[in-house]
Amino acid sequence: MTYRVGVEDIEPGQWVAWWFERPGITGGGPSLPEAVTALSRQVPVIPVEPIDVFRAYPSLEDPDYLVNAFFEDDRRPLSAAEIADGLARLHESRERLLGLIHSVGPPRCRVRFSIGSSGVGKWPQRMRGNLARFIGHLRARK
Repeated sequence: MTYRVGVEDIEPGQWVAWWFERPGITGGGPSLPEAVTALSRQVPVIPVEPIDVFRAYPSLEDPDYLVNAFFEDDRRPLSAAEIADGLARLHESRERLLGLIHSVGPPRCRVRFSIGSSGVGKWPQRMRGNLARFIGHLRARK
């Protein structure tokens, strides 16, 4: 079996290979071949179908922002089986996250945080605060 793979240079010297049939399974490295090799260690065979390559480019509105991948594979409609699989994976991931957060305990869930202060970017005001507030956001989305 062969796998459809996309490869993206997300930052200078940092490549990611995406396995389209299994969202979330990726390989990374400082070059395109190294990213594909890292991905191939996680799947049964080395991808042999043509690889869709996306090269990030500076945004016209903000040259400091790199525009990330939109692969040709992103255009195709999802099948009912792919939608069901994706929803099942999201549910499982959400349950694991809630279980992990629950194990932390209420006192630690009230510690304040703000991603914006670490240089990652500015979070919307509703996402700043503490883990307890974030948990409430997750539960409300159930």
